[in-house]
Amino acid sequence: MTESILCIPGKWKDRNDIMLSIVDSNKGKYIFAGLVLFDTEREKAYELLIEERDVQVNTAFRFAGAVTEMKNEEFEQIDQHTFVIYLKGETGDLESAAAIAKATGALLKAGGLGVKVETSGKAFSKEAWMELVEPFEEGNLYELFVLDCISDGDETVYSCGMHNLGFKDTIVSNEEFQKGVDLIRLFGCYQLADKPTIEAGQTFSMTADAPRYRIKIEDHQPNEDHERFRNPYGMWRLEKL
Repeated sequence: MTESILCIPGKWKDRNDIMLSIVDSNKGKYIFAGLVLFDTEREKAYELLIEERDVQVNTAFRFAGAVTEMKNEEFEQIDQHTFVIYLKGETGDLESAAAIAKATGALLKAGGLGVKVETSGKAFSKEAWMELVEPFEEGNLYELFVLDCISDGDETVYSCGMHNLGFKDTIVSNEEFQKGVDLIRLFGCYQLADKPTIEAGQTFSMTADAPRYRIKIEDHQPNEDHERFRNPYGMWRLEKL
């Protein structure tokens, strides 16, 4: 298992307002007591930390929201937050990732203004997150939790966040940036959709007549020294044949 952390800034009067809003807006499906958010339907408990307004949150959202094309007016709304909620829970498989994604949606319904996935570095407006959660499809978990366009500036592209779902991340070198992103995305979505058994030495290609890539184990993750981004399941390297 691994831990997913989500940041939800919002506009509330006080902590009591947060507690009441969670219950009222979700018809009792979620209960906040002490430091725990309890999902009554799935009988799951999450750690929920509440902090006062943080002036750094807007800057963090502007950086992490670039890839999801968040709009300036959405950043302006987030800058009006009065509290910041951090939701923490064990994940590492599709079922638990789906459950915490829906719990995050419950906090948005209760007054949250947006979401930043602290364990991948990707941010969303309230509307964008809810569109991926309601109606929910398993394939949406990739969009919610995985950032697949990180570049080292030297023809290497890699993903971050697959550990939230229980999979290895992927790295590709010596490819044009967008082609590398497309390859990583297709490889990641293929794992979610088909759930194949992947072993080092196998090959993968985007289409039947496209170049093939050897699947190898990457021993040196770019994020291996970053506690929230490091993938405990490991990383695949796709190497063109």
